[in-house]
Amino acid sequence: MTYIVIALLLLVSVYPLSYVRYVWQKKNYAGAVAVLLLTLASIAAPACFFFSR
Repeated sequence: MTYIVIALLLLVSVYPLSYVRYVWQKKNYAGAVAVLLLTLASIAAPACFFFSR
């Protein structure tokens, strides 16, 4: 069950990651890095909670 939730989190993060690519191509590197960090945090926090149980 845990792996299904992690897979859903990764699936949901596809849109922000495509936005990161778009912003990077527009030469807005700071915005791309910020959105990337937020996306990684939104994946890592639930994953840590699930695996620490």
